[in-house]
Amino acid sequence: TFPKMKKHESCVVGHSLGANFVLVHCDAEKCEKIILVNPLLLKRSKLGWFVRWFKNTVFERDGFSLKRAETLMYFFSNLRKAFELLRDDFGRILDDIPADKIIIIRGKEDLFYCDEETAEFVKQKGIRLIEIEGIGHNWRGRRFNKIIDELVAEI
Repeated sequence: TFPKMKKHESCVVGHSLGANFVLVHCDAEKCEKIILVNPLLLKRSKLGWFVRWFKNTVFERDGFSLKRAETLMYFFSNLRKAFELLRDDFGRILDDIPADKIIIIRGKEDLFYCDEETAEFVKQKGIRLIEIEGIGHNWRGRRFNKIIDELVAEI
């Protein structure tokens, strides 16, 4: 099941589909800052999202391995919930939140989810976009996690 959000958070951070969850469930009036890391914002078909997920799984992390079987099981067990969440119109949701409350962090190597098309969409909305070189959708190694952690703490 998806986690429950506390209703009075001053800053909320979400990554990937978790960023979408934040947008749907966050009370923007009570939240000072919303930080979204590699969110899945554009309207795409179920097949389109599935293809992107498959490409990300196979290509972003140096190819597919049996070690990721757990990721596959998690994905398929939560597929219905994920597609329900992706049905929302995030363009409309973003329009309803003051742009100065939202910051989006994007790994410039995220080629399948928070890609260049998404970056342009965010810029058109007037939302602050921070792009980080050398990081994809899934951060590799402690050094990259540290970069994101430090950036979020700074914000």
